[in-house]
Amino acid sequence: MTEIKLPIDVLSERWCLGAALNRRECMLDLLRMTTVDMFQSPINKMIFNSIEKCYEEDVPVNKDSVAQCVIRNYCPVGLDIDVCDLLYSYAMDGFSCYVKLQAKNLIDCYRRREVMVSCLGEIEKLSTTTEDPRIAILEISKKMNSLLMDYRVEPASGDVIIKDMFDGESLMDRIENPSPKMRGYSTGFYGLDTNMGGLVPTRFIVIGARAGIGKTEFLCQLVVKLITNGVKCLVVSLEMSQCEYMQRIMGIFLKKNHSLLERGEHSTQFIEQSRNTIINSEKYLRNLYIVEAAGLKATDLELLVEQNIESNDVKLVFLDHLGLMAPADHKMSRYEAVSRNSNSMKMIAMRYNICLVSAVQLNRGLENRQDHTPMLSDLRDSGDIEQDANQVILLSRNDEKSTIKADIRKNRHGDSTIVNFNYDNLTQTMEEGKWS
Repeated sequence: MTEIKLPIDVLSERWCLGAALNRRECMLDLLRMTTVDMFQSPINKMIFNSIEKCYEEDVPVNKDSVAQCVIRNYCPVGLDIDVCDLLYSYAMDGFSCYVKLQAKNLIDCYRRREVMVSCLGEIEKLSTTTEDPRIAILEISKKMNSLLMDYRVEPASGDVIIKDMFDGESLMDRIENPSPKMRGYSTGFYGLDTNMGGLVPTRFIVIGARAGIGKTEFLCQLVVKLITNGVKCLVVSLEMSQCEYMQRIMGIFLKKNHSLLERGEHSTQFIEQSRNTIINSEKYLRNLYIVEAAGLKATDLELLVEQNIESNDVKLVFLDHLGLMAPADHKMSRYEAVSRNSNSMKMIAMRYNICLVSAVQLNRGLENRQDHTPMLSDLRDSGDIEQDANQVILLSRNDEKSTIKADIRKNRHGDSTIVNFNYDNLTQTMEEGKWS
């Protein structure tokens, strides 16, 4: 009979402990999510117990305090190991670790081990006793239930749901006294708000365009409107650095094309206005968080979202852009990878009750059409994007590139329409025009 190997993830154990030694929030996440039983390495069990003991005794958790605790309480006499050096290497390895992701890896391995051990134990019982096999099945079932995932779907009755829809008001009250208030956060553009209802939590919104049309610029315009209104936003950039993104944001505040800020001569009046604008914009920039994350996976994005909701009270997430996300599995085809990532975006929006807005590249199919009008079928690499998105906005420009046409081609919560924007490239300003 083939020997069965139990699942173990030594690297995740090391990274989790290292991250906990570096940052207090990581230490708290580790203690909240895991137990000592989830670690397999004996030395890692000792380190985890020491971290927990230091925390309970209100001792600062760092390499030195944990090393002293390990030596004092757990290391047998004559153990040939330099605990301080070991913890230093752990801290270096876990410096940039997403502790929640690695903790979930440990939990996953623990669950797999528990499933295998409990099943093997019941099989051994059945082979040595005449016990009713249904009892063994029941015991295994109980174990499986105790190892279920954290996310459980709880049903809600219809009367509760309808009250939540209108903030405690009855449906009849809302019909008799319609509220002008939108369910979502205002984009700052009347045409978009009127037809989309704002940026509503739990929705996955796609903004599609060909390269060079202005997907990123459109996202930046929305972000500036939102943070100016006090809404906290997280921007996840997969192709530009934090500084490059911030330069575009400041170009909108300063009404000067971002590419001209660092070069060219500026008038004395512009310099003086810029000084005042930069000072005034600081209070709005506190509502903006930017992450540069090339090669990000959907699981990493979920952790980023969870962390920023907890620590920064983020309400909206902007992803630039979906096509640059790494596949969940390197063996996946391009189509499978984009489809899986698209499904994950919708899941994240619903699970964390946020609005997730993602830029998406369109394919070259529209260039073969005479009017170059984008269509839903132009969404690149996957038809699942169209299916998963609550709303899809397709961007295009006129020949002079002074008008941006935002075609709300899919709108699960309203009518399809076109909103035109007048865009001035020199001042980086976008003003709403006619919509139909």
